[in-house]
Amino acid sequence: MRKTVVLDFDGVIHEYKSRWISPGIISDGPVEGVSRFISELRANNYKVVVVSARFKSNEGKNVVKEWLAENKIFVDELSVEKPPAIVYIDDRAICFNGTFDGLIEKIKNFQPWMKKAVNVSNKTKICTKCGNKVLNEKDNFCVKCGTRLINPKEKSLYKMTLFADEKYSKDIEMTYEEAEIVNRVLTKLNKDKTSWCGGCYIDF
Repeated sequence: MRKTVVLDFDGVIHEYKSRWISPGIISDGPVEGVSRFISELRANNYKVVVVSARFKSNEGKNVVKEWLAENKIFVDELSVEKPPAIVYIDDRAICFNGTFDGLIEKIKNFQPWMKKAVNVSNKTKICTKCGNKVLNEKDNFCVKCGTRLINPKEKSLYKMTLFADEKYSKDIEMTYEEAEIVNRVLTKLNKDKTSWCGGCYIDF
């Protein structure tokens, strides 16, 4: 009988660096190396179960199935509840070591890995093409690819264009981070032909 390993979906398989939107919208890509890791687990005769509150709705479960298939990640089971397992892999867990000494302090200071990864200064600029981060405020262009740098936390005007019976455009003030999230939602709507009859996108 295969032993079970349980992985949380958001934060372990899905990067989850963007904010939560809804069970049916997965905003980010897979965590680097997760597909290879799961393949190795299964090759070593472990049963891989993915758990998520997204699976409480059929929409959430179906979207996760599609996302896993698109990213070539193959698992054995999807579950809304944690089944018995030899180990649970979760981005928001603190491993209990047999004593409660210091545990409250660990809870107060706890941060999931993706929050630490994106914890950059308000003055940090990024390249929207290659992802290069620059701490020098005076630099305006990426040294790697020459693309103009932007501060993802500063508000700018982004043109949102709607196609329905006719074309309509409007400039909206938001940060680059906010524009990225909105654009992912619009991309999802554009693909869903049952609920959307036009097209909408943001010019970056």
